[in-house]
Amino acid sequence: MLRDAWAEWRFEPERFIDAGDHVVVFVRVVAKGGASGVPIELLDAHVVTLRDGRLTSTCVYRDRSEALEAAGLQA
Repeated sequence: MLRDAWAEWRFEPERFIDAGDHVVVFVRVVAKGGASGVPIELLDAHVVTLRDGRLTSTCVYRDRSEALEAAGLQA
């Protein structure tokens, strides 16, 4: 479905923050509309949870401060 809607879609990691069992990744999302050609850029954050060296979950946050809080880095 994404391929049909977007001519381009990529994630550009900007920063990785170690938070113990979690890693917060600040991400820039770059896309271009398939029909319109309109470019967009969004800033978000992914919180990746690791257990025993394996990825167990990933949550995406539009608000980077919420991602930091979810990883226990902000009160």
